[in-house]
Amino acid sequence: MSSSKDILEWTGSMTLLLSSGLNVQEAVSLTRSLQSGSSLSVPLSRIEDKITKGLPLSQCLRDEKKFSSLFTELIVIGEKVGDLSLVFRQLTIYLEDSRKIRDKIHSALIYPALLLILISAGTGALVFWFIPRLQESLSFNAEIAEDLARSLSTGKTVLLMYLLFLAGLLVLVLFSRIFLRPSSPLTVLFHRLSLSLPLLGAVLVKRDMYNLFFSLSLLTHCRIPLEESLSLSLLVLENSYLKERIYRLRQSLLKGEALSRLFGREKVFPKIISQWIGVGERIGKMSEVFLQLETYYKQEMEKITERIMTLVEPVTSLLIGVVLLVVVITLIVPLITVYGGLI
Repeated sequence: MSSSKDILEWTGSMTLLLSSGLNVQEAVSLTRSLQSGSSLSVPLSRIEDKITKGLPLSQCLRDEKKFSSLFTELIVIGEKVGDLSLVFRQLTIYLEDSRKIRDKIHSALIYPALLLILISAGTGALVFWFIPRLQESLSFNAEIAEDLARSLSTGKTVLLMYLLFLAGLLVLVLFSRIFLRPSSPLTVLFHRLSLSLPLLGAVLVKRDMYNLFFSLSLLTHCRIPLEESLSLSLLVLENSYLKERIYRLRQSLLKGEALSRLFGREKVFPKIISQWIGVGERIGKMSEVFLQLETYYKQEMEKITERIMTLVEPVTSLLIGVVLLVVVITLIVPLITVYGGLI
């Protein structure tokens, strides 16, 4: 079982045990035995030992590095307000919803990825195995050998361009994850540009808004002041540009400006956010409004996931058709021509 699934299972178990009246030490001890053999087995043993020595659960989780900043900071809030069972319950719902969305996207991408791998392998076999051997067997005919050499050269060029394209994408992903620091100006610029991409930009905004309002609804429900809730909620945002905008928004909030107006000024945030927050400010129920926005963006993420899955098949068919067309023109047609010359 993967680490994320283990964490989800452990969080659900902690919710049940804490709700039934067990204290933290008893719950961790029992879940450690339930998680025997999982990726959390050893970390939970260390956590249990530290709790026995008097350390808070949040500090133990932070030391293990397996848990996200959002996870550990929300546990801190649960300890402050004395309601860890509520925090674990909300975290279980959040992790389960995130897992469902992630699994849907992954399952939609498996089929096209396998097809592209098979086509690439078949093209490679033609270029590096079949055509060279055919060239050797027909070396007695200079004209045919020359045609095969041209076909082989073209095939290698096409395959090299394809591999360079894939390598470029891989390098870009690795560069963005390893070398770009979260708060660096280059990272902020890169993340800002990513928001302008068709479809992907909408996915990134809606994902971070879902994370943001999940955090805000839980924190304000626990009676954490709005300013502090916004500060803690920065931890759940993955896009550095959105994180920067929320940070500046919080700084203006500290000066006495209305949150709805601040969201309304920022074009990157959908108008529905400022409208709903304005309602919450008028009726004095910000926690309920944040919960409503969380639910809204959860539904939006589900809709856009379904849309992506619907688009995957036609887009994949189009890409595979283009790849096959290139393979046919550069490799198959010359081979048929050579075969025709032998008859």
